[in-house]
Amino acid sequence: TINTPMVDGSILLKGARIDDMRLKKYRETVDPKSAEIVLLAPKSTDYPYYAEFGWVGGANMPDENSAWTKTSGDVLAPGKPVTLTWDNGQGLVFTRVIAIDDKYMFTVADSVANKGGAAVNLYPYGYVARQSVPHTTSFFILHEGFVGVANGSQQDASYSDFKEPGTPPRTFSSTGGWVGITDKYWMAAVIPPQGENFNGEYLGTKTKGGADAYQANYRLNQRVIAPGASATVTHRLFAGAKVVDILRGYQDSQGIVEFDRAVDWGWFWFFTRPFFWLPDTFNKV
Repeated sequence: TINTPMVDGSILLKGARIDDMRLKKYRETVDPKSAEIVLLAPKSTDYPYYAEFGWVGGANMPDENSAWTKTSGDVLAPGKPVTLTWDNGQGLVFTRVIAIDDKYMFTVADSVANKGGAAVNLYPYGYVARQSVPHTTSFFILHEGFVGVANGSQQDASYSDFKEPGTPPRTFSSTGGWVGITDKYWMAAVIPPQGENFNGEYLGTKTKGGADAYQANYRLNQRVIAPGASATVTHRLFAGAKVVDILRGYQDSQGIVEFDRAVDWGWFWFFTRPFFWLPDTFNKV
């Protein structure tokens, strides 16, 4: 269970997926008794939207069907992390410590211990994915879809960019930055260690049932884990409302490169500048 001043929900132990989260401070309508805004949702729902972290490169890696065990913690809350473990039965033991602050930031510390007799080469990754995107506003100044920062520059893409079957992924690499999927008011974004190079990717596919599916992901550099050794990487996940002060707070306190670019500042400037450039007919009463 997840329960903080700002969000509630749960973590799915099958796959250790963060796929159930609602925003306590925001409602579907102006009625204070209306339902909370649903941000993340499981695959069994109409509009699945979730985040995952893990490792690739070896045999028998944890995946969406792996049954993780909760080894400590009860309710995930500020100052109260939970610990999950999974043993692949072939010498690798995976440990995941998930923490959350009092706003919208998860910290996911992923470790793998090599108890086997040979070194393993693994790559850490993180992603956010969604299927069957709800109706969007489709206003010309509003960006909904992929969002991120790489090499200090904004990396945006629309759902429509992947409309045609077989459209190749959009790829980029950077040291510092982040990737995510944004709505008008809300966003889910995965954030790699800011001092490390990552390979980012946006892609659109179809599910087996024919639904549109989108994923924003990154993969970090290889970890060589010797017998008896372990490796740890710390990911972060932002899942919440795009409140400028909160975004800038994370940007400053956690060193997340250009995190306030989740907000469309260019269009904000466009619509709040003086209207001296308009034709005379627009300036007449």
